[in-house]
Amino acid sequence: MIMTKPLKDAAEKMSSLKASEFLERLTKDMKSYIVTMSKVEAQQLVHLYYSMQGERIANANRSRQLEEEGHSHTIFDALASISAHSEHLVKQALLHYTNNNEVCQWMRSNLGIGPVISAGFISALDITKTATAGGFHRYCGLVEGQKRKKGQKLDYNPDMKRLCWLLGKSFVFVSKNPKAYYGNLYRERKEWETLNNQNLKYADKAKEVLENFKITDEATLAMLNSGMLTKQHIDARARRYAVKLFLSHLHHVMYVEHYQKEPPLPYAIAHLDHVHYLKVPNREPPRATPNGFKYDMVGDDVDLSNIEGNEDE
Repeated sequence: MIMTKPLKDAAEKMSSLKASEFLERLTKDMKSYIVTMSKVEAQQLVHLYYSMQGERIANANRSRQLEEEGHSHTIFDALASISAHSEHLVKQALLHYTNNNEVCQWMRSNLGIGPVISAGFISALDITKTATAGGFHRYCGLVEGQKRKKGQKLDYNPDMKRLCWLLGKSFVFVSKNPKAYYGNLYRERKEWETLNNQNLKYADKAKEVLENFKITDEATLAMLNSGMLTKQHIDARARRYAVKLFLSHLHHVMYVEHYQKEPPLPYAIAHLDHVHYLKVPNREPPRATPNGFKYDMVGDDVDLSNIEGNEDE
């Protein structure tokens, strides 16, 4: 989309606004532009948000280190503050963008999912390229065996794998809330995985870890040699389960929105007499909320800026 002169003027005005004034003073043209911006632009905004978040954390860490060493750190305090304001500006733009997308509204009806994560998914996933949810799983690097291998091209999108990892951590954060559908699924799955682990059902997996990774921690070695995975492995398995189910539900919602019909049942349900199918939450009955949206957007992005770990765990 080519930005008209009014839009350029609006953008120049925006550059001087404080974060708290951002939405209130958006011009009508700029609001329209945010709603209709391309998926590529939305995707870049999501990347920009996490980049700014990284800069804020880095500057805050520099400030803390200088203070501990007895040095002045005013400039890094200021830079961290600027990054925080920039994060807020981008998040408000994504809030407006996702407010006007019904699939994003559905995503945000789930605790742990806000405008940044929902924009990340809707801008990167293409429902016309895969008839089944398995395509989403593979694209996001969640199929077993999908790992970085030296000298080989990745068969998944690393940015999406990272986003899924952040989503899983968000589900952990809200898992004690009884209204958190995916958070509760994570918690229940972790209990199930823990029981299986105690019954040595993952002995082969434990052996694979020992063969493929250099383990030096004695307690970890002892657990793996006993045929059990570590608590970290079990937690990762439970998070991955919840995220994959979310992606399956997201595929369902996107399919209905695009094709105006229900998607085919999963093969195992339709042909193999499997009956354990978890329906998409918050879809029945569809209704208009008091503010005119189709879904109650109760979710928000969890602050994971200080979370440890990475998407390859």
